[in-house]
Amino acid sequence: MRARLKRFVSPLLRIEHHEPPDLTPYAGVIITSANALPALDRAGPGQVPVYCVGDATTQAARQAGMTAHRRGEDAQTLIAALVADAPKTPLLHLRGQHARGDVAVRLTEAGIATDEVIVYDQPLQPLSDEARAVLGDAQPVIVPLFSPRTAGQFRAETDRHGPWKSPLYLPCLSAAVRDALGEAVPGTPILADRPDAATMVAAVGRALNLACRVERKSGPQ
Repeated sequence: MRARLKRFVSPLLRIEHHEPPDLTPYAGVIITSANALPALDRAGPGQVPVYCVGDATTQAARQAGMTAHRRGEDAQTLIAALVADAPKTPLLHLRGQHARGDVAVRLTEAGIATDEVIVYDQPLQPLSDEARAVLGDAQPVIVPLFSPRTAGQFRAETDRHGPWKSPLYLPCLSAAVRDALGEAVPGTPILADRPDAATMVAAVGRALNLACRVERKSGPQ
């Protein structure tokens, strides 16, 4: 029996960009999310090296014409890589209003002078009417969660509008994302092997396979 799939989009946060910073004083830039790229592009970085977290962000920066270098898959490994192979300084971390890892503070404490500037905000959003309707159905639903804040927002929406009738499969980018769900969201968390986009795609695939197996055991839908 072929599975019937429906895809819908209901962002749990949105991105609001700020004015770009002056990069003139800096020898390099750090970005830990592709959401920072518009500010970097508008600032006109020229050949200033850009140190990135993860393959997806690095590739996006290169496609935008930047001299991008991958330096780890999360804040911790980024800091370790920059400390091990110290670049020219000072550096500037372009980050969102809500960020984890204290990258600039920790690098500066390690002897790598780094400033930071907030170039975008991430206000939370409620689930759409369509999303609540789908979650109120009895069909399995896969909900990918990429950050502790979006996991916390999904938990809040579950408290507000749940309990959901749909069996939930919850691919999570990291253990911190999974932990932010708490016990209030009934479902099956599926942890990505690494905190990057490619392994999240694989986690979604595992969720889909699991949901299809469970549905087949429960009988035709």
